[in-house]
Amino acid sequence: MDQQSEARPVMTANAVGEASASPPSRHSRVYKSLSRATGVLLIGGAVALIWLNTEYRISEAHVTAWLVESVSDLRVIALSDRPILHFTADGMTILGIQLALACSTALLVAPLWLISGFLFLSASRTYVRLLAACAVGTAILYAFNMVRLSVILFLYTAHGKAGLEWAHVFIGSVIMIVGACIALFVYLRIMVGRRSRKNGLPSTGSPPAPGNDNSLGGHRA
Repeated sequence: MDQQSEARPVMTANAVGEASASPPSRHSRVYKSLSRATGVLLIGGAVALIWLNTEYRISEAHVTAWLVESVSDLRVIALSDRPILHFTADGMTILGIQLALACSTALLVAPLWLISGFLFLSASRTYVRLLAACAVGTAILYAFNMVRLSVILFLYTAHGKAGLEWAHVFIGSVIMIVGACIALFVYLRIMVGRRSRKNGLPSTGSPPAPGNDNSLGGHRA
């Protein structure tokens, strides 16, 4: 009985190296273009937040007014040309606060966008993770600042200037420190991703790159 042998190609280490050196695919080029465009937009947005901080604080004042009126009986009016809130609880005594730059999330969001923008320009493989981390971090900072401004209005209404000092200097600072810590933790958590139990590498959900599979004879120093 004749035995027929079938020759099968064997991928050697050199072949693996040649495969990994192939030109980038269209998919990777699209991701790189998106990453660069997003990085430029974020850096420009960070500059705009500081440059147009008055308009940004006016928008924060309007959001604060809507939030406070939604959860309480306070009547709050946000001016359209200045970051100032007027509010009253009884319709007789009208109080007011001005949102200074230190009261705005611009000083926290701008550095976050700036760092994220440079990360987008330097890496394209983590586009989805970086975009999600930046969006969630921004939302957390904005939400905590809205809570801080609402607390200031409530305590000012209830306890006058003493309540304003406590809310602005102590309670408000604690709220923003906690919010910044949570935002940083979530940002890094999303960026790093879930760790593999076997080798401690980030689990990206993508197949291993050529040359990293031990079954093909590849190894890392």
